[in-house]
Amino acid sequence: MRTHIDRPAFEAARAALSEHVGAVRARGVRAVAVTYPQVVDDLGDGDPDLQDALDIPVDGVPFDEVAFMVYQTAFAEAQGDWIGPGLVRSYALDARAHFGERATMALGIVGTAAIFEHDGPPYASPSALGEDIGAALGAGVARVEVFSLDGMVELGDVAGWLAGTEAVPHTPALEPETRIVRAAARSLDEALDP
Repeated sequence: MRTHIDRPAFEAARAALSEHVGAVRARGVRAVAVTYPQVVDDLGDGDPDLQDALDIPVDGVPFDEVAFMVYQTAFAEAQGDWIGPGLVRSYALDARAHFGERATMALGIVGTAAIFEHDGPPYASPSALGEDIGAALGAGVARVEVFSLDGMVELGDVAGWLAGTEAVPHTPALEPETRIVRAAARSLDEALDP
């Protein structure tokens, strides 16, 4: 990843993207970014190493909203097990602290009807989805997106899944796995420092 960092090229890309986002917003259209949660892990040390290495300029671009895909399915695929709502809370707290009202959580995956292949388990129940939504809301994030409606339709209980999205804000404990995931991403960010 270090060999992929090219700060001048990254800054030029961020400037070009900022210009395009500004032009979109000038037309009265909201500009929304949907990105990986590791962007949040890049924000603590004042440099964009992870964003640069992954070619995802987000911080410093005037998006109206920034949605972080804290997909439990993807984390479970990488970690070997479902982590839990503390993961969502952890990312939501940090995203909210940096992006304020612009921070959004994108959660998934419901069902297997998707635009991509995944090997991690989907949400097991509407209540598990509700726990994650409640964790995001409890961290102060006002908007939560769920991937995906077609997965809810596929599972045959759309009403049940939609009811699961009517979650109560709560503050779950941070699981040890959450601390490990976040520490690993921050360590990678530190390792990319010049």
